[in-house]
Amino acid sequence: MVYLLAHCLSAMAFQSAMNPSFGLNSLSETSFLAGIVSMFIDLDRDCYNGKRTPLLHSALFGAIWCLVAESAILCAAVSGLMPMSQVLPLVAVFPAAFASHLLADAFTEEGVYLLPRCARFPEWFRRKHDPENSWVKWKKVSLPGKRRNDDPILNFCVSFVSLVALIVLLALTPL
Repeated sequence: MVYLLAHCLSAMAFQSAMNPSFGLNSLSETSFLAGIVSMFIDLDRDCYNGKRTPLLHSALFGAIWCLVAESAILCAAVSGLMPMSQVLPLVAVFPAAFASHLLADAFTEEGVYLLPRCARFPEWFRRKHDPENSWVKWKKVSLPGKRRNDDPILNFCVSFVSLVALIVLLALTPL
């Protein structure tokens, strides 16, 4: 898998690129929050074989978790627990974290889950008895084929591109 630092840096770069559209500095608190959320996505592991599951490593559940988080942020703003000016930047944190995390994981051996192959919700969580491929009803994608999960070149590329993006965005931010 891509290491946690690479996930954190890629989410920070992704969020930092979006921050100026919200009237924030490129490197702000939302950038760090996106990095933290992106690292928490890797808590999702299958108890049988230690591999990722569709609960956090799929486009469908990523969208669901983003909607849940955004709804909670909007409820907090409407109830007066947070200022309305912070709603839009915080709403963008979760899609940035999930998008960067799933994009990086798509280049690994395990890949990411796209959508379930069946329409019945209980079937989404049915496992095969084979622990190597336990999620039977999900379509997976892995862009490079059999690239090892602990590939140092992949981790270096993700980290390097993200660091360069962060440095450029920081340099372009007016003081």
